[in-house]
Amino acid sequence: MGAPEEPLARVLAGLARGLRSSLRARLRRERAAGGGALLELRAEVTRVLVAQDEREFADGWAQTLVYLLLVARWLDSPGDPAELLAARVWRVDARLAGLLARMLQLAELGELRAAIAGLTLAGVTEQPVMHFYERFLAAYDPRARAAGGVFFTPAEIVDYLVATTDTVLRDRLGLALGLADATAWGEYAARRGVAVPTGIDPTCPFVQVVDPAAGTGTFVLAVIRRAHATMTARWQAEGIDAAGRRARWSSYARAAVLPRVRGVERMLASWAIAVLRLALLLEETGVEGALPGPVLLLGDTLAAGELLRGPISVVIGNPPYEREAPGAGGGGEIRGVAGEGPLADFIAPARAAGAGAHVKNLYNLYVYFWRWACREVFERRADAPGVVAMVTGASFLRGPGFAGMRAHLRGQASALYVLDLEGDRRGASVSDNVFGVSVPIAVTTMLRDGLSPGTGDVWLRRVPGSRADKLALCGATGGLCELGWEAVTGDAATPWVTVGGAAGGFGGWPRLVDLFPWQHSGAQWKRTWPIACEAGTLARRWQALVAGDARAELFRETRDRRVDGRYPPLRSPGMDLSEGPGEPIAVARAQPPVRAYAFRSFDRRVCLADARLGDFLRPSLWWVAGPRQVYLASLLTGALGPGPAASICVDPPDLHFFCGRGGKDIVPLWRDPQGERANVGAGVLAALGVRPEDLLAYVVALLSAPGYAARFAVELRAGGPRLPVTRDRLRFAATVALGRRAIAVQTFGRRWFGEGEAPAWEGAARCVQAPTRAPTAVEHADGALRLRDAAGVVGAFAPVSRAVWEHALSGYRPVQAWVAARLQGGAGRRSSRLDAIAEPWSAATTTGLLELLWVVEASLTLAPALDEALAAVCAGPCWGADELPLPTAAERREPRIGEHQQGQVVLSADPASGAGGGRADGRDGAT
Repeated sequence: MGAPEEPLARVLAGLARGLRSSLRARLRRERAAGGGALLELRAEVTRVLVAQDEREFADGWAQTLVYLLLVARWLDSPGDPAELLAARVWRVDARLAGLLARMLQLAELGELRAAIAGLTLAGVTEQPVMHFYERFLAAYDPRARAAGGVFFTPAEIVDYLVATTDTVLRDRLGLALGLADATAWGEYAARRGVAVPTGIDPTCPFVQVVDPAAGTGTFVLAVIRRAHATMTARWQAEGIDAAGRRARWSSYARAAVLPRVRGVERMLASWAIAVLRLALLLEETGVEGALPGPVLLLGDTLAAGELLRGPISVVIGNPPYEREAPGAGGGGEIRGVAGEGPLADFIAPARAAGAGAHVKNLYNLYVYFWRWACREVFERRADAPGVVAMVTGASFLRGPGFAGMRAHLRGQASALYVLDLEGDRRGASVSDNVFGVSVPIAVTTMLRDGLSPGTGDVWLRRVPGSRADKLALCGATGGLCELGWEAVTGDAATPWVTVGGAAGGFGGWPRLVDLFPWQHSGAQWKRTWPIACEAGTLARRWQALVAGDARAELFRETRDRRVDGRYPPLRSPGMDLSEGPGEPIAVARAQPPVRAYAFRSFDRRVCLADARLGDFLRPSLWWVAGPRQVYLASLLTGALGPGPAASICVDPPDLHFFCGRGGKDIVPLWRDPQGERANVGAGVLAALGVRPEDLLAYVVALLSAPGYAARFAVELRAGGPRLPVTRDRLRFAATVALGRRAIAVQTFGRRWFGEGEAPAWEGAARCVQAPTRAPTAVEHADGALRLRDAAGVVGAFAPVSRAVWEHALSGYRPVQAWVAARLQGGAGRRSSRLDAIAEPWSAATTTGLLELLWVVEASLTLAPALDEALAAVCAGPCWGADELPLPTAAERREPRIGEHQQGQVVLSADPASGAGGGRADGRDGAT
């Protein structure tokens, strides 16, 4: 935004921090002295407003006073700013006005008032009581801004939600004046042919609007403005002049609008600004006198069950988005204690559907507000009409952990309209975000008309394009009927996406997770030092760990791994891991075994394969490692980006193996180390009449085709691939042949499921200048990859095409990431001082880079044939998902360690090479 605002925000933030320190220091002095004026004032705040400890008191009032004094300066009204502020606020909240007047008389405010009076505001264009607070808080305390969800809602989104809610009340609920309508429940029920719900006073107005996280009051004010516009237009049509309209509005607002609109905010400064904004709006529109009751409440909607009394028929707003740990204490009564709160209605169905690993994503403030809104509007009064309209994170649209939430919303609603504004700035498919945050955004209108049962029809409108395009569409929309919506099909819990449902379309094809029913998360260490590019590095790190007295610090203890703990060992006959539990790291001396590890796509590393060193190493993935094993990785719940939609490896993979981020995205081919029990549904194998390794090769061929992610970009936003399984046996065999070649290439020749010798994969790239010193930087230009240090070029590889250099899988560029990790100083996160121990560039590093370049060359050479195969398969007859048997629960279950162990599995490979287990001729097979 404009340059003048940033320095001003920083200056104000400094003033606020200074005032906060002064207030805390005075509180300490008065407490030591046994009392004082500021302690008395704090006690008064607790009595009439909200309980605050000394830290909260100083912090909240420092923000409030600095910001309100700025607003007073900005308004530039004649008179004393303190008196003017108190007078305006008094009309809306006399309690705040009285406290504000006393606070402004504190001695600590003298210098502050002078400093703000001397500020230069020339060139600053943002409205202070609206937009500028977000910028101020970001400079004052960015963590508080994020935790409090203080992100200014663009005016276009506010307009969309208010306008569409107004038209829903008119067109779907039969209220002619929309948000301005004061029709009582008794009259409304008689007109609609429904009963007044038990416990409702028939004289109570039906339209009761609440913003449960009001911030600085944007939605509350927009609702009042909408009501004002409706009534003044009606009175003008009746021939009433401007003065008469203003007088009528003053009476109508006080009697029939303001008592029906409420906003709740838990942050003192935001709430005080909202109060001032409401006072200014009342002044602007001609509402006279003090309000008969509170419109804006200071408190926590989720925690205070009695804060909002009476029926609520409309919830509107932009609640905060903030993830919590499952064991955190947020969510108030909605989350409850020991899983007994209303949130359980979202959690239990997801667990029952097998998505228990994903329910952690439900522990989010915006989800809590959705659960609260559903209860207050739809569940307090069975079958009663109502509307919930909110802009929130969009993760609930498609995430597997939200299956119960989606089903619950559909069960309560007549219809839901979802404007998918996208905006994922962290995932594989990056798009513009209307808030400038990193998570996707959705604007959802949920309604129940009271006449039809909760059919839960879901209508979706995806809005791609730039931020300006998205806001323009929102700002230009006056009603839901003005947009083209697509129906969401499927059962109640299905992801909310629009895909073709016929057997010939993407939505009708079998899911990858139904063909290969066991999926698992990759290994998650919670520390980086047990993983390295060379075995020598791990040996040096281990020696450094056990040589000193700072083991706990060097180790990097976490909740699940401590140096004094004992943990079940990793077991893997295929990787020769069979030792019993090791002694605690605090007293250990013997170095753990070094084994090959699939760190990222095409990035083979080594690790200290020891359960004591990693929090969540996924023992079953290590157990099933063997000479026939292949692990396929994709994004099974997140949106895939451009490039191949999957990659494979033969060693236990990292949690983020595929593209630098991941979840439950690893699909092993076999459920045992011998490679005898396939991770494919028996019913699928029987129906298709194929071998497990051939089905995998077929899938790898289609998902490795760059055209797959491009062709199905919209459909893949649902999270997880579906496969067109051709009915043409010859075409299936030809695709399998391509997939075998892709497997051989991606595994660096370590898996070949075809006949004869594995195809050669040596490429054109050569080391044209062997590195002589440790490189610190890399560049690509003129068809060459050059390694550099401060003195110049230290090594070079050519030819390296731009396509090889920029090759990407959902945003992850393997060549660039591989090289960056091996430069002097490395790249990426560090968890310990041990990470600084690394080997210099060596001949083995040069060989590894050449092999990587060859693999990427070969992958790009194979890509056109893979795209042709994909197009041919899609053009012909394919199996529908409903024609193939679904896996059994046992087939989806993670295999137990030691289950079905037979014989001996031996892998003879030097882990220091990073290749780990394979025959010297590159053709791994059963032993």
